[in-house]
Amino acid sequence: MRLVAPQLIRDGRVRRSWLGIVGQTVRFPRAAAQRAQLAVQSGVLVTQVEPGSPAAAAGLAARDVIVRLAGSVISDVDDLQRVLTGELIGVEAELATLRAGEQHVVRVTLGDADLQARG
Repeated sequence: MRLVAPQLIRDGRVRRSWLGIVGQTVRFPRAAAQRAQLAVQSGVLVTQVEPGSPAAAAGLAARDVIVRLAGSVISDVDDLQRVLTGELIGVEAELATLRAGEQHVVRVTLGDADLQARG
C-alpha cells in the first residue's frame, strides 16, 4: 500500500480504485462465521450495486456481505477503503462475500475512481 504524502507530492492527488457499491458495516452471528470458516464476525453489507460497475460485472448483489478483497480481510467499511488503493486500478482481484450464509468467491477487475467521478 502506498503512503498518502508521497502520492500528493508526486501527483497532487491520491488515486483510488473503484468497486461500485454502497455499503455499511454489519456484524453477523458467530455461527454464520464458523459455517463460512471466517476469522471475523463482521463485513461490509452491500446495499446497492452501481449499474456498469466492476461489482456489477462480478455479479455482486444487494445483501451480499464483503469479507475479503485482494487478500485482505474486510471487517468494516474502513478496511474496504484502505484496500481500494491506486495500485489495484485495472487489477483482477479475488473478492469473497457471504451470500445467504455461504461464502462465495468471485474475481473483480477494479476500476479507477477518478474516471468514474468524471464519467
